[in-house]
Amino acid sequence: MKNLKPYCIEDSRVPLWVSKITKLNIWAVSFFIFVFCAGKLDERVKRHETIHFQQQLELLFVFQWALHGIFW
Repeated sequence: MKNLKPYCIEDSRVPLWVSKITKLNIWAVSFFIFVFCAGKLDERVKRHETIHFQQQLELLFVFQWALHGIFW
């Protein structure tokens, strides 16, 4: 599973929508097998979001978001 990489979608409006909901300034968000980025995805952000993708894989996606909701 470590070899799996998420599909990166640049110039997406998804981070902007999430920013409005959470009142945070979000540049990129990893959700399921996708990474949505508000602009061009540089290597540092891509690596960071890939780590979140791997966390989601380890927790079977559902549990990662359940934990995120509990801690938020």
